[in-house]
Amino acid sequence: MNIPIIFTASYALSLLQKTTSFQVHSVYRKTINLSSGSTLLSLQASGSPVSPLSLVTSLSQAELEALDAKPGASVLTGPDCLVLSGSGAEAVFLLSDAQIVNSLLRPGLPANASCLIREVLSSADTTGFRVLFSELEAGPAPSGQFLINEAARRLLDQCTASIRTEDWETAAGFLARLTGLGIGLTPSGDDFLCGVLAGLILSGMTGHPFSTALNRAVRSHLDQTNDISRAFLSCSLLGQFSQAVCSLAFPRPASEILASFQAIGHSSGTDTLCGIYYILTSFPKEPTA
Repeated sequence: MNIPIIFTASYALSLLQKTTSFQVHSVYRKTINLSSGSTLLSLQASGSPVSPLSLVTSLSQAELEALDAKPGASVLTGPDCLVLSGSGAEAVFLLSDAQIVNSLLRPGLPANASCLIREVLSSADTTGFRVLFSELEAGPAPSGQFLINEAARRLLDQCTASIRTEDWETAAGFLARLTGLGIGLTPSGDDFLCGVLAGLILSGMTGHPFSTALNRAVRSHLDQTNDISRAFLSCSLLGQFSQAVCSLAFPRPASEILASFQAIGHSSGTDTLCGIYYILTSFPKEPTA
């Protein structure tokens, strides 16, 4: 069975070109995760948001779920294709006509970005870290979310206090302790950190000592979260982000931003947006390196 891949992130394509074989790492409703050592890629159903690890197929969610893809199954790569070998017929994923989406984040934000993101977070209906940055009440939170948010609030308060005294190493250390904090495939703390790293790039702060310290601190904490979340944090450290994040560099109405971020998991998108907002409000003026 031949299956077209219709979208792929530029970073995912670069990983694919360097790797000759994968195996199925895990399977979720709309995603088949593939791994090779520390490399992770995601085969996704049509209409899925494009992350830096995405290979978005033409299959519906039901069609993707029907594939014979069990953890440990072999996936070989060839010229412009991947071949999934299960107990049934082979599934050949074709890359020849895939549209490549640039996943490398560039500096630059609209002038009203902070106010716009605040509006988006206030309009969202997710839980996660959003309740720490919005005056609006969220819906029912998953079990344990209150304690997670309280722990996050303490770390953010300590980080903010250290930023105010320009103690960059200490600030970064507090923030990196969010790694692995939360529940789900990508814990809220990890999604938030991805947003912080994105915010530093979008704000043109990659040369700032806080950015340098945070990159170093996050790398040292990568073993404190799960494989999938670790892969996304590693992408963020390399400046590789989802299409929703990369699109923030361009003027868009709040409704479009909200829709693109809420499409990313239950609260992952808005947790990421919270991290971006944290940087924009913690460094409201362009800092000097």
